[in-house]
Amino acid sequence: MLRFALRTLVVAGLACTVLGCGGGDGGPRGGLASAGASGGGSGSGPELDPTSRPSLRTVAYLPTYHGSLSTWTRQLRFANVSYVNISFADIDQAGNVSVSDAGLAGFVASAHAAGAKVCVAMGGATTIDTGGVFATLLQDANRPAFIDNLVLFAKNNSLDCLDVDLEGHGVNAFYEAFVTELSARLKADGRELTAAVAGWFADGISDKAMLSFDFINVMAYDLYSSITTPAQPASIEEATKQVELWVARGMPKERVLYGVPFYGLQWPTAGGQPKQITYADLIRSDPTAATQDELQANGTVTYLNSRSTIQAKAQLAKTYGGIMVWEAGQDATGDASLLQAIRDAVP
Repeated sequence: MLRFALRTLVVAGLACTVLGCGGGDGGPRGGLASAGASGGGSGSGPELDPTSRPSLRTVAYLPTYHGSLSTWTRQLRFANVSYVNISFADIDQAGNVSVSDAGLAGFVASAHAAGAKVCVAMGGATTIDTGGVFATLLQDANRPAFIDNLVLFAKNNSLDCLDVDLEGHGVNAFYEAFVTELSARLKADGRELTAAVAGWFADGISDKAMLSFDFINVMAYDLYSSITTPAQPASIEEATKQVELWVARGMPKERVLYGVPFYGLQWPTAGGQPKQITYADLIRSDPTAATQDELQANGTVTYLNSRSTIQAKAQLAKTYGGIMVWEAGQDATGDASLLQAIRDAVP
């Protein structure tokens, strides 16, 4: 269970406090335009009309700790994404919902002008052990008012969807009622409901709950059996098994997205727990990381997904509902950008 909890902390973006992340200044660490790039954002590559849309549904999570949304409004290349999932909404015990960043309205307006959609995700690693505030907010007595708040929040901020990232104990006895009721309310308002899901808590998500989502983002990474034994955590073979699990459950393939990591895990070869390192920092320290799935140096071994592996997964994602990335703030710039690599693989 420790393995699963720690793995999900990485996925939920709070691993900086557990595993440690490269670059601790809190500012944007990647996914930025190189000098002179037009359209804003991740990767230079060929110059794209910022309103150009990727043919492959591409969902990029963007945590709020990677810098202000006003900065990302200028720097994110919206032409390379279909959806941006801002992570995470601030939700208190009373069920009040907000995003503290004053740049949200401008970010949404710029994304919409470029033809991209914006969602706000809720939950994350805080839900793993106890469910966090959701342990009470999803209960019958509190759920209707909480859903009202969520629907109003989405409407007031012109959001295209909300994303449910409840994991571990966040997927409780009230989860099905919550997501089915919220889905119905959002659909009536012309909005979508999506979810981040993983195999380790799949049994807690009923078929009815699963099918209430417009699509699901499968966290097909951090797939290792021991936290102290170095291993490739996101091989194509094991990642595809995670994606196929949901298809076998009955989710239509076109509503299942193939999740990929924009970071590596570095283990000390002498033993110990891994450290998470952003793809941007890996490229910065060793440019050959762009072509390698495994790096060995200075008594460590680092496993990641190289550009070619990400592109191979993008090709596989064409046979599903698209691709999801955790996360845009970890991307490299210029020609090394993985978001650009995805767009290059599936224009």
